[in-house]
Amino acid sequence: MAYLVGEMENQLVTAQVVHTSMVDLAAKAKPGKESASAMLARRTLIGQAILKTLAKAMETAGGVSFFRETALERRFCDFQASRYHLAPEKTQSRIPGSAILSLQNDS
Repeated sequence: MAYLVGEMENQLVTAQVVHTSMVDLAAKAKPGKESASAMLARRTLIGQAILKTLAKAMETAGGVSFFRETALERRFCDFQASRYHLAPEKTQSRIPGSAILSLQNDS
C-alpha cells in the first residue's frame, strides 16, 4: 500500500507544481499566442495529474471509495468534468504543438 500512497503523492505534487506555474504564468505573461499555448499545455498536465491522483486515492481506499456518501466518490464525479473542458485534451495538446512548429518554421 505504501507504493500506492507514494504514487498518489507524486501525482499530487505534480498537480501542485503545475498549478503554481499556471498562477505565475497568468501573473507575468503578456497575452498572446505563446502564453495561451503555455497555459493550455499546463491545463492538460494539471488535469491529467488530478485524475491520476484521484485514481490512486480510490485504488488505495478500495471499494469504499465508490460509495456515494464518500468524499472520493463525489470528487471522482466532479473531477471527470476536467475531461470536458471547452478545449478537450487533444485540442489542448494540438495548440501548443502548432505554436512550437510555427516558431520553428519562422526561424
